[in-house]
Amino acid sequence: MKGGNLVTQPGPIKVLSRRFAWLAFAPALAFAQGEQPGFRDLMQARNYAMGGAYRALGLGTEAIDGNPAAMGLRKRYEIDLGGALDTQTKFSYGSAAIYDTQTSELGAGVSYHLISVGRGDRNRIAHQATLALSYPLSQSIILGASGHYVLENGAFHRSGITMDAGLALKMSDSISASLSAHNLIDVKNPDLTRYYAFGLGYAKGQFLAAGDVRADFTSGNTQYFPGVGFEYITGGNFPVRAGYSYDSRASSHFASGGLGLLGDSGGLDLAYRQEFGGAQSKLIALTVRLNL
Repeated sequence: MKGGNLVTQPGPIKVLSRRFAWLAFAPALAFAQGEQPGFRDLMQARNYAMGGAYRALGLGTEAIDGNPAAMGLRKRYEIDLGGALDTQTKFSYGSAAIYDTQTSELGAGVSYHLISVGRGDRNRIAHQATLALSYPLSQSIILGASGHYVLENGAFHRSGITMDAGLALKMSDSISASLSAHNLIDVKNPDLTRYYAFGLGYAKGQFLAAGDVRADFTSGNTQYFPGVGFEYITGGNFPVRAGYSYDSRASSHFASGGLGLLGDSGGLDLAYRQEFGGAQSKLIALTVRLNL
């Protein structure tokens, strides 16, 4: 008894309820803090090296999880195996992907990612499977859509199906544009919030360049992630790549670069990306490609 009031310690039920409330809030807090990298960084080594600017190029299986419409920009049959590791944030993934746009007008691709994101009690392991389709309305206009099934365990458990939609424009033999919307179905997962992306690409001879802008309008104040990059193939078989990107959420800058080896039946790509500010991430990525 103190001052006429009975003072007791909070019961075990109240303590547990507070802990469960914190666990429910923690994933959203981690995302709001601009944790880097994450689900929006599921790219191939070539894309990391070019500052994340790739959606308008349609160079490979990265279009499956980027802009599915871009699969139709080039006729090919490709299989990719890839992975990335961030030594600072402990983000990592391994992936396999295959797509075919040369058998018929309807292009199709599938990919699978095994992802580890977050550190300590925020860590979660995710499985993401994607099916993507593209179809040309004309020689210059291509539509695309993809569905993602995501299952997460660890800091929290979430599962659900969301989708992306995209448009690719072939403006000339060397210039293309991309517009895409991502996570259009709200699955109540803070790792899968809605965002939009616009890209421009230029490819001619041994040189290509691209610029992408991602925009997130759902977080209260609009967040942007612009990136630019280029590639130049030296000696006919050795691409050299460099890029830059900026994350307005974390006010951080990314510088990246990479090398590759091209052959008639495939290739090998290696990339490194360094973040200045934010989480100070240090990411390395490797992709092996097989063209049939």
